[in-house]
This record gives sequence, structure tokens and C-alpha cells, in this order.
Amino acid sequence: MSISAVTNALNSGYMGKTSNQNSKKTTDSANNEISNQGVVYEPGSNSDETVSNSSTNKNATIDYSAVVQQLKSAQAAQTERMQNLVNSLLTGQADKYNTLSDFFNDIANGKIKVDPQIVEQAKQDIDEEEGEWGVEKTSNRLVEMAQALSGGDSTMADKMINAVKKGLSAATKSWGGELPSICSKTVDTTIKKLEAWRDGIEYKKEDKKVD
Repeated sequence: MSISAVTNALNSGYMGKTSNQNSKKTTDSANNEISNQGVVYEPGSNSDETVSNSSTNKNATIDYSAVVQQLKSAQAAQTERMQNLVNSLLTGQADKYNTLSDFFNDIANGKIKVDPQIVEQAKQDIDEEEGEWGVEKTSNRLVEMAQALSGGDSTMADKMINAVKKGLSAATKSWGGELPSICSKTVDTTIKKLEAWRDGIEYKKEDKKVD
């Protein structure tokens, strides 16, 4: 073997050994660095958000003021409508009553002559007990209106009763004086029916007093 070949072989072996030693040193150095620093767990962003949101939702206080205000506004609108309906219906009832009263007076005084059937129909319309504009049927209309406006919620009965009273006052003012007695009787009966509805009991009509 030539001297050149031996020299090359020795150099090759030395370089390979040196390379392996350097690689091992690099690996050991890296391992030592990791060992010295320790392993640090950093949770992902999704976990952070989940924990944060869970904690926030658990302790969060929801502001219902806007919802409450909407409910109050809705109830105010309902009672106002009821008041206007009472005003309109009572004024119509009073007008009908007075018109027919004048009508009957004119007939009685001989000022006009009318077919007896028309007179009989007019009496039926204004009859307090059974007439279309009488106490019972008019109060039934008012109760039905109140129940419809409140969505059938009997806890709203007191608000509807208050609206009926305000409607009576408004009708009296619109009339320009005291309304015919049939109107106040209608309101009293309406209130009693609404109270019975509120209390979950059956309304019982009072027996008519006989003098």
C-alpha cells in the first residue's frame, strides 16, 4: 500500500470521527437546554376563550331594562285602547238612549206618529236588561274587549278595570255633563264581571230589586 493511500485513509477516519463527535455534542447541548428550561404547556387560544367565556357567562348580569320597558309600553297601549273603546261605546250608548228617549217623548206628546213595530223595536234596543244597548249586552262587549286586549291574561284585569273607569270619566267629559244612568250601570256591571274573571269565579247577576 502506498503512503498516499494510508494517509487518505487516516484522514478519512479522523474526519468521520470528528463529525460524529460534533453531532453528538450538538444533540447533547440541545437536550441539556431543554432539560434546564423545563417543558412549558401553553394551552391553545380556543381553550382560553372557552374558559374565559364560561367564567364570564357564569358571573354575567343581563340587563332586562329594555325588555321591561317594552312590556310596560305594550301594557300602556292596551289600557289606553280600552279607555278609548269605553269612551266611544258609552258615548254611543248615551246618545242612543237620549235619542230614543226623545223619540218616545215625541210619540207620547203626539208630535210624531210611528209604526207600532218601530216603537217596539226601539224599546227592545234600549231595554236595560236585554236590549242591544242595554246594561248586560253593552257590559259583555266591554268585557270581551278587555279580554281580547289583554290576550286573555286575567292578571291584567285590574289594569282593564282602571281603564274602564278612566273611559267613563272621558265619556262624561265628552258628553258635556252627567251621562244617563244606564251608562253608569253598565260600567258597574262591567267592573263586576272583570273582577269575577280576575278571581276565577263565575259572575252572578244580582237580582233586580223590587221597590
